[in-house]
Order: sequence, then structure tokens, then C-alpha cells
Amino acid sequence: MTDVLKRVLPDDVPLPPAKKQQHEQQACAARPSEHPHYVTHLPDFTWHKVSGATSKQSLWCASKNTKDDASVLFCGKVFSARVTPQAMQEPDKFETTDKLAVTVRLSPSEGSSAAWQEDVQGGSDALQNAAHIALKNCFVPVLRDLQKKLDAAKDKAAKDDVLRSLNGMNAKVHAPCLLAALLVRALMLTRACVCSAQGLKNILEKIKHATSDDERAEALSLDLASTGMSEDGSLLNMSKRVYPTKDGDMPYTNEAVFRARYLDVPHQPFPYTDDTLRRDDDVLVLARATFRVVANRFMCGFEPCEIARVGPARARASTRTTLAAFTVEDDA
Repeated sequence: MTDVLKRVLPDDVPLPPAKKQQHEQQACAARPSEHPHYVTHLPDFTWHKVSGATSKQSLWCASKNTKDDASVLFCGKVFSARVTPQAMQEPDKFETTDKLAVTVRLSPSEGSSAAWQEDVQGGSDALQNAAHIALKNCFVPVLRDLQKKLDAAKDKAAKDDVLRSLNGMNAKVHAPCLLAALLVRALMLTRACVCSAQGLKNILEKIKHATSDDERAEALSLDLASTGMSEDGSLLNMSKRVYPTKDGDMPYTNEAVFRARYLDVPHQPFPYTDDTLRRDDDVLVLARATFRVVANRFMCGFEPCEIARVGPARARASTRTTLAAFTVEDDA
């Protein structure tokens, strides 16, 4: 699997209209929330599995109609960005190298228009509910199907095959792991560590007596390793690993590859600099919503695909002239 998103890059921004037409254009311009991919529509998206049969993880991606349009749109302002070649190659706080990262604050800038504030707030509310949506619409159906296969299995060997069929998740918790999990919980350490002891059999038992998908999602939410959101819901952390091209070179200076496969910041020079995405820049963000099972943990998050800086408050309504309609192709 190639864990990337390829897009047709937007056309150049057209020249601004004559002053006598500008007010009329802004009055009828589309708002971000009116775009069919705005994150408030995430409950209507379909989750497609995009990881391969031999992968060490299971990965699903949400898309509007088919996996070829796997993207959601929202707006906010930049909090931090690791998009320069130097920054991406340096170890982050998890000692991971070759990774881009962008954190967006889900709040409008002072003096922004009422429409922009409403769209930012609506997107923020939807993003805070995204983990529940991913669990309910992606993971719960997967678990339901596995439970049916488990119930139909005729012997222990067949049951074990079902329990081992979810890539990234062990069949059951082994005793040493369970003891470690209990110790971690007692010490109130990180939730991610507790989740590492979860096996598929334990997860199926946890939701067995729930009466609705909402209840199942709520039970599973206690063991989410990550949602991408800060604890207070004000920040969304997005990241994406950067991989070598077929010739073995890292694509940090390959503009066509990097913009198409990793992150495009329209109308900004390449390679990106510290000024490409500055703190408190108002932005429109196109990201891929994902749900992942790996290393006995499950998590949801967003991978940045395209981030467009938005002009001053008086121009924010004219989103169709600052960020073209999105056309994406997912080759994962």
C-alpha cells in the first residue's frame, strides 16, 4: 500500500474583479461550509479499507462517494507547522524522523466575519465528534462482521483464524500483557499504553451486550489510543510520514511529487519555508480522515493533503477564488 493521497492541483487564482463588481461577488460567494466535503458531512461518508492483505496494520479512509474522493474540508488557523525539509528530517517528540506535521487551532481570528466564525465553529464541533463517527461507522461494522464469522466458526481452529484475521491486532491478551495493563491502569499512565494490551477477543466481549451502534462506539472510545485532538478540543494535530521515491531519494526537493503526494500549499514557493504556514494564518484545510488498527491499538486521525492560506477578513467569503474545488485520487 502506498499511504498517500494524490490530487489534481487547483488552477491559479483568477485576477480580482473590478471594484464595482467586488461587493456583488462576495455577496454570492460560496462559504466553506457549503462545500459537499465540509467536515460536518463526515457522518455521510463511507469508510473504505485501503491497507493490503499482508500489511502490519489495518487502515480505513473516509470518502464522500468512492475512495477516489477521500477528503474532508474545514477551516481554522495555523498553530504550528513542520513543513520545511530541515524540520521534517529532524526527530519529533516521539523520535520519529521524515514526518510532516501541522497543528490547526479550531478558532477564528479576531475581527473575522460572522460567516467565517460560524464555519470555523461548525467544523470544530464536527471534528470533536469525528472519533465517535469513525468508531460507529467504520470500526463497529468491522467488529460486527467478525463476530458473525466467530459465531459461525465450527471449531477452535476456525475461531482462532477469525481472531487473527484483523491485521494489527492480536487474537487475545496474553497473561503478562494483561498484568502489565493492570499495573499501568493502577499507576494512571497513558491511555495508549493501556490500549496496547487490548486483543480482538477482549474488544468483541466489551461491546457484546451493547444495544446500539452508538453504545458500542461509546464503549470503544474509552480505549482509543489517539483522536488527533487536544484534550480541550481546541487543536487538531495532523501528520504524515514521508517516504523515499522509487529511486530511493527523499522527495523534499521534488516539488511535483511532494505537492501531489504529501502536502500542497497553493501559491506558495517550494521548498516550503518557515513563512509558508505561519502561526495564526487563517487557512482552509483539506485532509484525509483515517481509522487505523496497529500494534494492538486503534486510533483515528487526519492526514493533511492541502492547506490554503486565506486572505484578510473582507475576502474570506470568496473561498472559491482562494481554494479551487477539490479533485482527489487515492492510490492507497
